[in-house]
Amino acid sequence: QHLGDLAGKRIGVFGLAFKQNTDDTRDSPALDLIERLAKEGVELTAYDPAAHISEQAKTWFTRVDQLYAVCDRAD
Repeated sequence: QHLGDLAGKRIGVFGLAFKQNTDDTRDSPALDLIERLAKEGVELTAYDPAAHISEQAKTWFTRVDQLYAVCDRAD
């Protein structure tokens, strides 16, 4: 609500696991936020080379393998 209409915006996310230095994304707050943003029509790019992502979550964002590629064209 505070940010207004996010549809069509591009947002980058650093880190998908629920805590640093792990590949575990169970109960990840980042994935909860990504899911909500994707449903609002946000185009998402994410970076976390170690995180294991479910097939469902892979539909919510584009995963990049370069750290700063997350910022490319981000709003």
